[in-house]
Amino acid sequence: MVGKLPREEIKELFNDIKTGNSSAKVRACQRLGRIRREECVEPLLYALNDDYYLTRMVAIQSLSWIGDPRMIPSLIELFLHDPDPRVRFQAAEVLAPLINEHPEIKPAFEEALSNGIDSKEMHDLIKTVLS
Repeated sequence: MVGKLPREEIKELFNDIKTGNSSAKVRACQRLGRIRREECVEPLLYALNDDYYLTRMVAIQSLSWIGDPRMIPSLIELFLHDPDPRVRFQAAEVLAPLINEHPEIKPAFEEALSNGIDSKEMHDLIKTVLS
């Protein structure tokens, strides 16, 4: 049996993210993270806007595996404004090691600290990153 070409699979996975149920969206994000190709970034960035927090969390993790800097503005937005604290923390964890290479991240951490932190774990992470 011949497997699908990566572009075909990526297109199908993007379609799953756009139209699938929550489980299909999460699986699609996981698979895109495992493929780790530049073409996977756009579908994963799209998934960051999903209503289901777990889809957003898996998309964040998958983007971190790919490491494409196009993720940074979206992750900053999630870090500062996502309604779910688990998503905010995961975005912060992915952004933290990138702070020296991407100066646009530091102001977001400073803003979060000045706005108040909703957990000790997040507070500790931000303080460590900014020290």
